Amino acid sequence: MKKVMAVLVLGILASATQASVVTLGSDADTWLRDGSSDNYGASPELYLLGGTGRLAYYRFDLSALGSGAVIQDATLTLSKVAAPWGRSDSMVTSRVGIFGLDDLEGNTPQDWDEFGLTAMNVGEEYVGGSGGAMPIDLDKVINLDADRGANVSENVANGVTFTLTGEDLVNFLQARVENGGYVTFIAALTQSDQRGFWLGSKEYPDEAFRPVLEVTFVPVPEPASMIMAFVGAGSLALGRRKRNSL
Repeated sequence: MKKVMAVLVLGILASATQASVVTLGSDADTWLRDGSSDNYGASPELYLLGGTGRLAYYRFDLSALGSGAVIQDATLTLSKVAAPWGRSDSMVTSRVGIFGLDDLEGNTPQDWDEFGLTAMNVGEEYVGGSGGAMPIDLDKVINLDADRGANVSENVANGVTFTLTGEDLVNFLQARVENGGYVTFIAALTQSDQRGFWLGSKEYPDEAFRPVLEVTFVPVPEPASMIMAFVGAGSLALGRRKRNSL
């Protein structure tokens, strides 16, 4: 009897904790232009230009996963789009660096306003063109750049679609789930040769070129699921006792 009850409980709990996949678009994105107070939160394209402090901020909201959710896998996808002006150089992994915004004093807050953030009011993680090939302070962000030792995999498909996966990405997202759910990525070109290109934002007309974060996670079982498991087990046990007493 005890074995049957245990199997029933585990079966119900397993069904309540199966991995789920959620695909999220950014809920805020913009790009910064060194020395400028202009805001680009409504721009369909985000400009990355090496050696100039021009880079992009993307925020995703993971709060829907629920507190305590366990992330198993994740993929960040950014897409190159036609240049409205400026450069349109080749997208290669050695040029692109992705970094996670950390909760440090002086950094941009996680709930930054995409229609208010500029190079003049951004947090201390941003050093702009004065950083040369590196427009952000690496001591104030989470490194997700494979060229700088992060345990991630980067890929560019057809010269257009950049994807990022790997353990360090999962660990970063897990930390953000446990701290409110907002997660901000900073995309920069980390070479000083002033090569550049544009990436699609959430306002880009073609949805296929908008930023996407796909997350595989295991949710925490709802209290109702736990109760159902034990109620079900108890009902089974009671039914068996009645039959045995006949």
